[in-house]
Amino acid sequence: MSSTILEQTRASHEELERLQRYLVANVKDPLSDPRKAVVQEHRVNYLIDRIMDASSRLDSFYEDKDGSRKEEISSIAGTGPSLYSLFYERLNEITTYHHRYSSVEPSRGDSLLLSEVEVKYTGQEGGGRFMDLNDCYLLFNNLQVGIRKSDYVSYILEFSAFNNFSSVRLCSSDYKKYLEELERYLKSFFQRTRPLTNIERELSHCSSEFETKWSNGSFTSLLSDPQETTTTTAASSSSETDSTAMDIDNNPTTSSSDGNGAPTTDSTTSNNNQTSTPAGKGRKRKADEAKEETSSSLIHVEKEEQIAAEASRVKLISEYSNPLFCRACKKLFTKKTVFEGHKKGKKHIQSQSDLSSLSHDILLKEARIEKMSSFLKDTIQATKDNVEHMQSLTLDERAKELEEGEEEDVEEEYIEEEEEARARNTIKDYPVGFDGKPIPFWLYKLHGLGVEYPCEICSATYRGRQNFAKHFQEAKHAFGMASLRIPNTKQFQDITTIADARALWAKIQRDKNSDSWRPDVEEEFEDKEGHVMSRKTYEDMS
Repeated sequence: MSSTILEQTRASHEELERLQRYLVANVKDPLSDPRKAVVQEHRVNYLIDRIMDASSRLDSFYEDKDGSRKEEISSIAGTGPSLYSLFYERLNEITTYHHRYSSVEPSRGDSLLLSEVEVKYTGQEGGGRFMDLNDCYLLFNNLQVGIRKSDYVSYILEFSAFNNFSSVRLCSSDYKKYLEELERYLKSFFQRTRPLTNIERELSHCSSEFETKWSNGSFTSLLSDPQETTTTTAASSSSETDSTAMDIDNNPTTSSSDGNGAPTTDSTTSNNNQTSTPAGKGRKRKADEAKEETSSSLIHVEKEEQIAAEASRVKLISEYSNPLFCRACKKLFTKKTVFEGHKKGKKHIQSQSDLSSLSHDILLKEARIEKMSSFLKDTIQATKDNVEHMQSLTLDERAKELEEGEEEDVEEEYIEEEEEARARNTIKDYPVGFDGKPIPFWLYKLHGLGVEYPCEICSATYRGRQNFAKHFQEAKHAFGMASLRIPNTKQFQDITTIADARALWAKIQRDKNSDSWRPDVEEEFEDKEGHVMSRKTYEDMS
């Protein structure tokens, strides 16, 4: 019954104590399995949120802004004839409530606290060990902001290296959308793999630092000129074009031909074909020609696309580098006077304001992405290694590896059954009964025979606590103690290491010497006047 403020306060205190007990039970035993550790962190994070909610409710109750708690306490503490009437009124209210809801079982929501947390990952994330940046990579490669295209492995290592990009990106709304998608994924990855990390606090601190730098004008030079000049990009483009053409001309897959246009073959191939029929030679020659033509055409198309993309990138940077180009309005002027007059127009001023706001948002998101990627360095490197590994596999090998991963997940779900099967299959040293047959598995677990207790003094290992406790009175342990010149008494029960046994024996010897008879201190003498003193004092005075 939670109709009163005091009852709500009591229930909140009870909930807070229960949540704290659950929290201690979850964090006192750290898990070695990374997947189970992540689930444990999610559960702890949920408990912390519940504890914060309960604490905030208690704070509002004790703050008592509307005075309802104070009024309720004063109404309970009645005096005079009203005291008994208030008591019986409350008692009648309580009994009526419980009679009305007598069939309702009390529920505290413990099932939700003890339930397993389900964390969803994509197939390429590997249970949170790797990152899946495929969607962001597709958006990145489709951008037209003067950024050189790269393969997926390079993108994984350099997706947060924004200093290598041209400042043309600061004028693109598509680039902003790409950054929003990338930031959304990184935050989602953090929340799923590191729920106890307060990433929002780190990002808030990063945003405040960025605003300070922005107000100080630290990004003025970046907003005015592109980072890479037209000359450099043009030179790199021409050199890349030359190297591409050279690769096409010197393609090793394109074989030389004889005067009739047929591809030449080596001596091994010609020797193998000497026994073939002319029709078989012709079919094989045509198949080889078709394969070489397809391979050569694919290489040509790929290289031509790279050349076209690089030329487009150079053209875009050259256009934005032109001093008569208006970035805000995206217009190129032929005369400086016309350009200066354009700057004074209202449309340009509004566009310039919008561009400044867009650049501010883009640079802020880049700073936040750099901050999050700094926490994920190990994960990024693991992702890069995993992608390279997957690229080196064939389709069948990838399918086999995925099947093995699914089998590992199934094995983790049934770990207890695995332990049982492993214990059943362990024939060596498996305890047997009076009939010489292995004992039942339930009896094996009942006596804890799966737990091993090593003893350094005996140089042996014992299965089960009962056998371990019994061996201290056996001849083998007694012989080990005798070899250490230590008596095998009850004081050395549960002592299994040589160092501990010697340390305990040395302590016993010290205690024994301190309790022995010392005549010079404990023997007493009496003089003629009746004074009692020790022997040493009496001899010194006589």
